[in-house]
Amino acid sequence: MSGSLALVGSGEYLPGMAEFEQSLIEDGLKNQKAPRFVQIPTAAG
Repeated sequence: MSGSLALVGSGEYLPGMAEFEQSLIEDGLKNQKAPRFVQIPTAAG
């Protein structure tokens, strides 16, 4: 399995992340991957 992976420390639900998330999807499409995006929230503190 291969593809892009991003570990985001905070702010993952802020509007400013939409462009970054789209770039991950576009990167996958360029590499013939399915347009899937998975976000797993974790507890802080």
